[in-house]
Amino acid sequence: LLIAKIIAYHITKHLEDSERNPQWNAAQNRIHNLMTEHSITYTELRDYLLELVRHVAAKRKQPQTSKLNAEEIIQYIEIHYADNLYLDHMAEEFNTTPKYFSNYFTKTFGVSFVEHLNKVRIHHAKVLLKNTGSAVADIGERVGYA
Repeated sequence: LLIAKIIAYHITKHLEDSERNPQWNAAQNRIHNLMTEHSITYTELRDYLLELVRHVAAKRKQPQTSKLNAEEIIQYIEIHYADNLYLDHMAEEFNTTPKYFSNYFTKTFGVSFVEHLNKVRIHHAKVLLKNTGSAVADIGERVGYA
């Protein structure tokens, strides 16, 4: 019974920030109340754990809405193209995983993040080559190829 309470607690804490609907909040409150009561029966806890599992399963079936904003990503790259940008940094900056960010980027823009970053850097390098007398090596460094 103690192990079941611990499992319910950790599942609830893990999902607590990702869920914001009344049905989930009601289930979460019931689970919390059951966990704090010492007179809970095995059957009661099992029933509430099953309710939690059903909720998670239903949530997984719903289409996922992206938490990323394409315009913000492009704007960030345009501002920071000369910095040491890499996939892990971008994922951290946009509060997601590198895999999710990479898949989203490729699906949204039709090219990989690295390919897009290189295109942006090359564009800026061309402008600098055309409009300045700087050496190619200096321009390369200025646009992020250090």
